[in-house]
Amino acid sequence: MKGQLRKSGIDAIGDIPWGTHFCQFYQTKEDLIEIVVPYLKAGLENNELCLWITSDPLGVEDAKEALKKSVPDIDTYLNREQVEIIPETLFYLEKGAFDQKKALNIGTEKFLRAAEEGYCGLRTIGNLSWLKKTDWDNFADYEEKVDSAIGNCRIISMCAYSLDKCNATDIIDVVANHQFTLIKREGNWERIESPRRRKAEETAVQATKNWEYTFDAVPDLIAILDTEYRIVRANRAMAARLGITPEECVGLTCYRVIHGTDEPPSFCPYRQLLKDGIEHTEEVREDSLGGDFILSVLPLHDSKGKIIGCTHFARDINERKRLEEQTRQRAEEMETVMEIAPVAIWIGHDPQCHNITGNRMANEYFESRSGENVSPKVTSLRRIFCKGSELAVDELPMQKAALKGIEVRNEEIDVLLPSREWRVLLGSASPLHDARGNVRGSVSAFIDITERKKAEEALRRSEEKYRNLIETANEGIWILEWVPDTGARTIYVNKKMAEMLGCSREEMIGKSVRDFTDEEGKAIFELNMKRREQGINESHEFKLLRKDGSPLWALVNSKSLFDETGKFTGSISMLTDITGRREAETKLKETLENLEKLVEDRTLELEKAYKSLKESETRLSEAQRIAHIGNWDWDLLTCEIYWSEEMSRIFGRDPQKSGASYSEFLDYIHPDDRDYVKNAMKRAIKGELLAIDYSILLEDGEESTVHMRAQAVFNEKNIPIKIKGTVQDITERKKAEKALELSEERYRIITEQTGQLVYDYNIEKDIADVAGNIEELTGFTSEELGNINLKLWTSRIHPEDLNRFLENHKKYLELDRKSYRIEYRFRKKNGEYIYLEENWVSQGDSKSSVNRVLGVIKNITERKQAEKSLQT
Repeated sequence: MKGQLRKSGIDAIGDIPWGTHFCQFYQTKEDLIEIVVPYLKAGLENNELCLWITSDPLGVEDAKEALKKSVPDIDTYLNREQVEIIPETLFYLEKGAFDQKKALNIGTEKFLRAAEEGYCGLRTIGNLSWLKKTDWDNFADYEEKVDSAIGNCRIISMCAYSLDKCNATDIIDVVANHQFTLIKREGNWERIESPRRRKAEETAVQATKNWEYTFDAVPDLIAILDTEYRIVRANRAMAARLGITPEECVGLTCYRVIHGTDEPPSFCPYRQLLKDGIEHTEEVREDSLGGDFILSVLPLHDSKGKIIGCTHFARDINERKRLEEQTRQRAEEMETVMEIAPVAIWIGHDPQCHNITGNRMANEYFESRSGENVSPKVTSLRRIFCKGSELAVDELPMQKAALKGIEVRNEEIDVLLPSREWRVLLGSASPLHDARGNVRGSVSAFIDITERKKAEEALRRSEEKYRNLIETANEGIWILEWVPDTGARTIYVNKKMAEMLGCSREEMIGKSVRDFTDEEGKAIFELNMKRREQGINESHEFKLLRKDGSPLWALVNSKSLFDETGKFTGSISMLTDITGRREAETKLKETLENLEKLVEDRTLELEKAYKSLKESETRLSEAQRIAHIGNWDWDLLTCEIYWSEEMSRIFGRDPQKSGASYSEFLDYIHPDDRDYVKNAMKRAIKGELLAIDYSILLEDGEESTVHMRAQAVFNEKNIPIKIKGTVQDITERKKAEKALELSEERYRIITEQTGQLVYDYNIEKDIADVAGNIEELTGFTSEELGNINLKLWTSRIHPEDLNRFLENHKKYLELDRKSYRIEYRFRKKNGEYIYLEENWVSQGDSKSSVNRVLGVIKNITERKQAEKSLQT
């Protein structure tokens, strides 16, 4: 090693051999830079791994800037980590004190890394300005060990001491532990030899005695060649690969025995060494030696510096090559997976995500080219929103993952693409880390849920449409859930059903039909449920008991319900109130001879019905008065806010307290809805009529949903001075809507089972969308009727009823009546006239008073005939 001279980069020293350990005393920062920078520059230029442990007066960034002035491409060396600049705390210190073991271990790791990665050796510089008096003895022992250890290694080590922090004794100790010292005198650097150098030379003699053993003990293939390529000596590892003894190797020509050629191959590193006199390293594959190797040749010199041969090292890298091939295959497999994966994958290639590229699916989603950088920090072609608000760059999933080092899970974003189309994506992002645990970028995976969102919205609209129909139906709807070992319990009734029994919906949910009938009815119900369980659908008349104990006769149309596995889950029924008809039939049988009594009884019934109607109107008025609706005023000039008592109760606030301030009001709002409400209030101040739903958090931690309407009041100068509004607690309604999972198939079943027609008539387009068994009611098939409009329907109405139908139809639409009922005769396909009862509700929008009519039509011929019999 001692014969292998290296350029020190320092004029006062010149070339120095491996194993050199020297020091520098400096007084200023400039003195330190003047020696360290050329010293490291020479190491980088000669393929050495360089380590600078810096401290005051130079920090890490100051050191980089100083080195950059002499090494313009220092960033290249830093990126491939050929040079590392670290503070003293990462090398010498542990919890503020010098740790000899830590420093020796890290130094050893750096030396091994230099050898493994093909560098010629290791060059270090340590600034010891941090050294405390209490650490001098321990550090002196460390320096002695370093000086002893590197003598036979490819290491050059320099230590820098501040003269201002050393006394005479300190200087003597430092000089004693180094081979020589650099000191500046009268502006010039001088080299002062140390007595330790002589001792080191004596030690070298002893080291020579140990060389024989080391030469044969190392696993690398080593041979000493003369200038004619003849083997002067080979270690045991080399001889074993050649299949002969070390003694038999002596005298053999290197290229003949290894390559089987008559002259050195062109890639031979020794051939290059003989031309330029410097060491060379090549990576080659040599089958005769057993695979892939890193070959290094170092010149041997005589006492006059003339090359007399070389030391030939061959390190087996077959295992490394195998791992590299595995890594290449894994990378190729991963690249293939990314291209065929049905998800969009983006990779951020830096900690700030300035460079983001994606796979094939990602490019399709973002309308980008292969390899295109889609980072929003370099392009604004795409805008990204979350819950209606546009996201800033640092709020995007990949940026959050990289900048904060966190996992971002299941985030839904809306993307406005360059084509002006919207795409909804759902996915997650994770940070990527380098070998030291530092964030080096991020990766994300997203799926396109645009179509799913459209389907969900279409389903929501469809359910809303049929929910309106079921809620306005003139029949009761009753859904039962079958619970094994318990029986059937109620999970849903519409408003009409509850009214028919004189109960609230809440009173009926969870109960059985058995709770609303007599003993005979209970037995009939059990038999009916067994038939439902067998999949038998049927219509039958059934007697129920109202809350007040009075009987309710209903025509029940029931259908069994099964899940996707065929398991019975319950039933759905439509109930038509036929109590009047049953009572009429009974009275007709019992009192045909007493017409006066029948009239009197009928009169009592009408009075009772009138009284019940008046009571219902009173209850409705009372319900409207105590409806869970609060109001508030916000004076924009005085910032005073008024809350009604009901408003305070809705927000879980003491009604005795004054109205909450605007900031307190915002604190009640769920964090996910806060920006949405703030933006809505801003629009209200600008004059927009506000109508929004949002979630609030009560003081007890409960979450509620409210509907708020608000409008600004302007003065004569058109300046907003006040905002007035109302808030209604719609929590239960929202829960009910969420729980209601009725499909269009259920509503179709309802209409077909009852024999009724349900229609949605568009006034502007003059066309009706009809559901139900139209052929049973009219005698015509759907194909025969085609598009049903007003003209087609009125052409079948009895001439005596037609004018009344048209006059009332026009009259009630012009009066903007919300609901209407009419009876008339209708001519079926076979010419027979039947009585129809039609109930409808009107709907309007902001442009017209009425634009749609939702209605139900049923056959009441049987009832009319019964009434006619009563009258006679």
